[in-house]
Amino acid sequence: MANEIPLELDSETIADFLDSVDEESKVIATAIAVLEDHPQHEKSIHQLFRALHTIKGNANMCQLNLLTQFAHAIEGLFSEVRSHRFPFTNPLGEVILLAVDEFGHCSRETFSENAVDQELVTRLITCLEQLRGTAVEVLPAQLEKAIGLFRCEISGGSFDMSADANVPLVSADTDEPNEAADEQLAMYCNLAMQLEEKYSLWQGRTERSVSIAQAINGLAHSVEEPLQLQMAVYVHDLGMAFIADHVVLKEEEYSRQEQAQVNSHPRLSADLLRCAPQWTDAMAMVEQHHERFDGSGYPNGLAGNEIRPGARILAIVDAYESMIQSRPDRQYKRSLLRAASEINNYSGSQFCPEMVALFNRAIREVWRRSGE
Repeated sequence: MANEIPLELDSETIADFLDSVDEESKVIATAIAVLEDHPQHEKSIHQLFRALHTIKGNANMCQLNLLTQFAHAIEGLFSEVRSHRFPFTNPLGEVILLAVDEFGHCSRETFSENAVDQELVTRLITCLEQLRGTAVEVLPAQLEKAIGLFRCEISGGSFDMSADANVPLVSADTDEPNEAADEQLAMYCNLAMQLEEKYSLWQGRTERSVSIAQAINGLAHSVEEPLQLQMAVYVHDLGMAFIADHVVLKEEEYSRQEQAQVNSHPRLSADLLRCAPQWTDAMAMVEQHHERFDGSGYPNGLAGNEIRPGARILAIVDAYESMIQSRPDRQYKRSLLRAASEINNYSGSQFCPEMVALFNRAIREVWRRSGE
């Protein structure tokens, strides 16, 4: 079904509307970050409400009826915080962020050739309206259900969750390793596990990262040899072991010198494989996993297809993993869905769009198998 745009909006007005959505979304995200630490911070509450009101007003001015209803539902839920009927909690902030993310996606879709999923948006509006009418004593449970609803329902929204039911978590094309490769994989896996023990917040990340990376690679028809990709996952952050703990675990902003130390870890990690010619592909993935699709990454400023496919996969997996785990500088870790949504927000800039699309399919299978 084609998108219905009642006004003949010129390109400048459309650009202004979309820019406003992006700007106000950043205000909302910043305000919620403050409220996560200071739930009664009045200035942030008012900033957030004004941003939601602006988004709704602009949608209404452009006569975008469905978007106006969506924004009104988000604003209505948060108005219960503003009026002090609901306390601000991290799950409530999560629902607001997820809804605003989806609103932004629908705004962009409205002016593209892609049809907005009107039934999906209507279901999300109903969810937000029901939350607003919830009794305070049962609100926490209802918020958790709402987050689950967003996770299950957004199939054509901020990211495509239309994966086949039986996507393998490890490529079926994996060759049997020879004895030497097997021993080397085991050694580097052991080193990765030791690093997890050193930094307790990292526990479990290696196994999860291998599963997601191999799932993406399988969906890409094994664009990288699976054992090379597996080795790259094991090795990519081992260079952090050569950086002082007080830098790795620092909560405040890095100094220029400290940032340079952190930025050196891809090459430090890659150096561990530089004298092993059988792992040349893995070494390249490790060295490039902080390159960005738009060329703004490091260490070499590579862009687009200059970056190995495996490095593009690893960049997404590494970012996703960092967002779902608590860190010294983040009191409240992101939900799985919120983290996946943020990955999608940087598709085409930080991350390869093709690999993001495959990540979306792979991650749903990970969620299904984990019971999340």
